[in-house]
Amino acid sequence: MSVHISTTRQAIAGIFDRHDRVFLAFSGGKDSAALAHLCRPWRDRLTLLWMNTGAAAPFMRDHVLSHRADFEVIELHPDRPMIENWQEWGIPADLIAVENLATVAWREPKVQPWLACCAVHRLQPAITFMESVRGPCPLLIGQRSADKGGTVAGLASAFPAHVEVAMPLWTWTDAEVRTFVAEQGIRLHPHHAECPTSIECVRCPANLSAEKLRLLDRLYPDDAAFARNAARYTLAAAAAKATEALNVINGTGLAQREIRA
Repeated sequence: MSVHISTTRQAIAGIFDRHDRVFLAFSGGKDSAALAHLCRPWRDRLTLLWMNTGAAAPFMRDHVLSHRADFEVIELHPDRPMIENWQEWGIPADLIAVENLATVAWREPKVQPWLACCAVHRLQPAITFMESVRGPCPLLIGQRSADKGGTVAGLASAFPAHVEVAMPLWTWTDAEVRTFVAEQGIRLHPHHAECPTSIECVRCPANLSAEKLRLLDRLYPDDAAFARNAARYTLAAAAAKATEALNVINGTGLAQREIRA
């Protein structure tokens, strides 16, 4: 572990050697908090970028902005409210029938892949901000290979060519991050003991977990109810298409387009 930390620190030092100003995508979760801690020797040249989706848990906003005591923190926002995005593109969902996509619009309700929604509300604000930064500059991201959230090259390709995207924790395991956070006394919001993820959208009906719903039930019951009902709504749409397709395959029913008045 000590060798791992040393290698990561050397990589970060190299980035600060090449650049006068460094940006870090900061969610307030354990990974970005660990990364910010590793950058503390250069904190006067580090800027934390927090993407406020507009639906973050209020306690997360307070927690993130409290880091202004140690770092420069810039709060970024999507270019329009989340509800307007949902009205145009549909509710984010885990399972989607192609006909329900807004770009196809063959049947209701409209739904969108939750990754598309995250791209608009969590990624695009950072892209827009980095586009405004003149000259070569780095963006540090706490993404790890174990997260299964894409590749370094894939995420880097979303940003302008003058941005050096780096993921210093890429090879770290979840256990290594937790151990480092505990050993270094890194401050996390207390909710991590119950739900070890940052709560960036309290109303999202996709990519849910039991621990997140338990936390929302306790702190934000109205949002928990909305997320559950919206998830049931999108899952019912996917199930209806699956049932229709299975009935056609099994010879027990017709496709919707075959049912003519």
